Amino acid sequence: MEKEIPYVLVDLRGSAVASSGVIPGAVVIEAKDLEGMKEGFPKQKNAPVILYGAAEEANSAFGAIRGSGYKNTSILEGGVKAWTGAGHSLSEKA
Repeated sequence: MEKEIPYVLVDLRGSAVASSGVIPGAVVIEAKDLEGMKEGFPKQKNAPVILYGAAEEANSAFGAIRGSGYKNTSILEGGVKAWTGAGHSLSEKA
């Protein structure tokens, strides 16, 4: 993210939790709604997709997104806690 390479950052925690703040640039897509939202993802399958949320949600979403052909999909380990713990701030829900 710090290299300013275009990416898709997905907050899987849901609107209620994400209302307390998201990692800047993130879109909030609750894990259960992800399948229906994939048509909004980039047409270029090599676009980096970064997911964060609860481990179970992130792992499930990772499989779904990777299975859709996005081979550059990753999980932000530690999610929001790791982000803020590294001294970064959150922004309002996107």
